[in-house]
Amino acid sequence: MDALMQEMKERDCKWDNYTYNTRLNAYTLASDIEGMEKLLWKMEADPSIKMDWNSYVVAANGYLKSGQLEKALATMKKAEKLSNIKNWKRTSEILLTMYGQLGSKDELSQQWNVYKQKGKFDNTTYLAMITSLVRLDDIAGAKKIVEEWECGKIFYDGGIPRFLIGAYCKKGSCDEAEAYVKKTC
Repeated sequence: MDALMQEMKERDCKWDNYTYNTRLNAYTLASDIEGMEKLLWKMEADPSIKMDWNSYVVAANGYLKSGQLEKALATMKKAEKLSNIKNWKRTSEILLTMYGQLGSKDELSQQWNVYKQKGKFDNTTYLAMITSLVRLDDIAGAKKIVEEWECGKIFYDGGIPRFLIGAYCKKGSCDEAEAYVKKTC
């Protein structure tokens, strides 16, 4: 990747958002936080580049991966600010998952409430929230979200109840899992 980027520079090829984001992703995948940060700063300083939520999500993933949780949170907040009407649903789902990875129940709840105010829900968003709550060891909270999902006018997805049943079983709450199975039958 470095050789390709150097060749582009030598040929005076201008980098665009796609080029920057590809390189940013490569730094993140390689756990090269220093390279990722330098490139992110370069992107932010380049007036020809319009920063988008995805760039910050990629960087936040890098920070999460390296255990730099404060930087991850700050970068996720930048992604939230850049989310727009066109991509807010996708951004919210990603951020719900990332707040779960971050271990921030407050931020997770805040993002969920913002999402709920904006409108239409679907199964992937519910699953992102439920998964994050289970990751945070909040099975009761996950059950509450599943109950909200059950009451909604959403296309049935068997993965959502299966996920809750699996979470009960992993916690050793087989009685609750069995009761939920009986309830859904």
